[in-house]
Amino acid sequence: MSAKGLKVFLLSLASLGCGLVDSDTDTFVIRVDSVSAPAAIAPADTITVRFFGSIGPNGCYSLVDAPTTRTPALLEVRFNGKRVDALCIQTPIFLDHTQRLVPPFVDPFTIRVLQPDGATLEHIVRVQ
Repeated sequence: MSAKGLKVFLLSLASLGCGLVDSDTDTFVIRVDSVSAPAAIAPADTITVRFFGSIGPNGCYSLVDAPTTRTPALLEVRFNGKRVDALCIQTPIFLDHTQRLVPPFVDPFTIRVLQPDGATLEHIVRVQ
């Protein structure tokens, strides 16, 4: 195929909207399947929390940010993802996010994850 023929072919693909050259981005809330954190801590301990879930079915999906609200009694977090129309690896992308929380804590301390459907996933840590 000549250089001119290749250029016409690539422009034709772009005009079809096949997703190979489109840079549109969709944002969404990532569903978290589980939270790993201790069941109980001492008031001066640091809490290490891990969040697990599925970001997307292929490499076109990624974690964008994880905005949080924090008080001595609560950590509330929402995981935002994005999907980009591009040529992507065909491997599922998983969420494995770690946060370390420092005192102060009050009993009970609640870890709350906001889900895409408006529901919440909660894990309670007792402060003893």
